[in-house]
Amino acid sequence: MAKNEQLKMRSKATFFVFSRIFTYKLKMEGSYLNENTQTSQKVELYNKRIITIRTVLNIYGVFAFIGLILSVFTIPVSVSEDMQFFYNKKLLMGQMKIKEFLLFIISAAVAYFVLVNIYDKYTKK
Repeated sequence: MAKNEQLKMRSKATFFVFSRIFTYKLKMEGSYLNENTQTSQKVELYNKRIITIRTVLNIYGVFAFIGLILSVFTIPVSVSEDMQFFYNKKLLMGQMKIKEFLLFIISAAVAYFVLVNIYDKYTKK
């Protein structure tokens, strides 16, 4: 029985030593007894971009004026009664008409963007 009790004492001592080592390692890592707890925080994964009226009007203006410029080249394209595309040379504008139309579009675009941005600047006060 003395041997049996010695083995029990050794196993208890071994368990005690290993539990102390394990506890020490956990303490060093900071996870023992929730020593390094974090409170829940509101985390924003992305910044929400604020879309203003100015941004919407500027984007609208870009697409509108690009569409007007493209209309110079797409007017002669028509659809026949058989639902076939064809190029109608009678609808082509001359060089002078194209220059006048592009000048009008560019001047209208400049006026539009100036007015949109001036309006936005003075309404923020």
